[in-house]
Amino acid sequence: FTSVLYKPRARRGRGGYAQMNRHMQELQRQIAELTGEVTRLRRRHANGDANPD
Repeated sequence: FTSVLYKPRARRGRGGYAQMNRHMQELQRQIAELTGEVTRLRRRHANGDANPD
């Protein structure tokens, strides 16, 4: 999928690669945010189990 998307731009030179790098950075940022959310939820869940009211 990604190769089909970026091959025409990559042939032209560095422009395609720059766009792909921006895309990858955006994906990594979203993944980091999701990972942070999951970690926060897990920590909250663990605290709830450890300290029941």
